[in-house]
Amino acid sequence: MTVLNSGVSTIIEKGRFAFLSALNLTSESLLSSGVKVAYKKHNSLSFTAKTLDSTTTTLKSAAASADTTFTLTDSSSFPPYGQVKIGSTVREYTTNNVSTGIITLTLAVGEIIAIDTTVTRIDWINLSSNLEAAVSATGTNTYYLILFTPTELDVLETFEFMVSEGTHISRTVIDIVPATGVDTESAPSVSACILKDHIVGLDGTPAQNVSVYARLLALPTLVSSVGMLDQAVSATTDANGFFQLSVPQGATLDVTIPAIGYRRTIVVPSATLANLFEIA
Repeated sequence: MTVLNSGVSTIIEKGRFAFLSALNLTSESLLSSGVKVAYKKHNSLSFTAKTLDSTTTTLKSAAASADTTFTLTDSSSFPPYGQVKIGSTVREYTTNNVSTGIITLTLAVGEIIAIDTTVTRIDWINLSSNLEAAVSATGTNTYYLILFTPTELDVLETFEFMVSEGTHISRTVIDIVPATGVDTESAPSVSACILKDHIVGLDGTPAQNVSVYARLLALPTLVSSVGMLDQAVSATTDANGFFQLSVPQGATLDVTIPAIGYRRTIVVPSATLANLFEIA
């Protein structure tokens, strides 16, 4: 067995995506040729086998030929930049907006792709041909990148990974340090109040399909130290003339019901339920 060590000292921040180099393999080491990857965290006495190119999601909306973005159903398991396989084609992207699921491609799509098409995260990237073009060299089919995830890089100090190809093993040890800055945070909890009530006709019968609207009165508006979008919410009365709106407690709202000429400015009470027409 031949063990080849990477002599480069690499530092990676804890809990973030990272593309790490795999060097000195002996041939065009495609996954189908039997390449295996395993890693070991600090203070662990065993290696964990890594499955590559197995993370998938779907296309949230269809893409046109001239589009330079894709919207994924869930892009949280994809790094800030990298490669994805959509259908049978691998494409490179430069940004990943996790909150919207939108990834920005380096080139236009070039074809129509249907909604719900499977999108695969590429964890094993071959840079050999790109390297040859850059340095005008030949015989350099030995340079690859392997994507490691925040979950895999979640322990400080040393992290070791091995790439085996037959009797040859590429061994690399990196240092994981505390992360600086903040990538993202969980969504804050905002207490909601259900505004409810009934609308009936002059004869007392329930008024069905009557629209009720609520909108923040002014911007910018902060509720519970969270910024709120200027976005209207609405509801329609049911067969009983009943409606309900879920809105943030403490918000100042402009509430309108055009069918009955109702319009008021209210402050949503600090309660989980409230009758709209009883708010002072």
